[in-house]
Amino acid sequence: MDKEYVLPVIAASVASHGGNGALTESKRPKEAVLALERLCQGWTFEEIRKETGLSFNAISSLKARNEVAMDVRRQQLAADGFEIAEKMRLLIAQKAEMLANDEEAMKKVNIRDLVLPYGIAMDKALQSLGEAKVVIEHRSGKPSLEDAVAAINAAKASLVKDAIPVESFVLPPDNAA
Repeated sequence: MDKEYVLPVIAASVASHGGNGALTESKRPKEAVLALERLCQGWTFEEIRKETGLSFNAISSLKARNEVAMDVRRQQLAADGFEIAEKMRLLIAQKAEMLANDEEAMKKVNIRDLVLPYGIAMDKALQSLGEAKVVIEHRSGKPSLEDAVAAINAAKASLVKDAIPVESFVLPPDNAA
């Protein structure tokens, strides 16, 4: 394991359980701290098991005993995420203003590259206000099999509608040879 830095809330929680020699917090405190940190970051049990060598039971027991500290750590991670998101929002606004002032650059931008981020940003803004979610569906330009069959049938019907009935007849063979 490389050097890992965690905030004191996780380390303090592990230390508070360290008096019982049978617990993972006592036997393997570094791995316990790292496992809890990874759980807070959203890692899977399997990923944590591979990195720390702790068993599924050890990880789940750690999680149960340290839930309060994990909640505090998750709040800290969420606050970091919101801070980064705000910085990115400001950079995006600055970039959008630069783009709006550069007509040549604006001509090169595909409208899709503006509309999709706008839709996602609006969705997240509405979510933060508790409004209904917007589902954005990305589709390829390919029609489905049902669409193709319907188009073929419509084309056939259109041809039949515009057709002029014709009587066919067979010329008798030429006996002049």
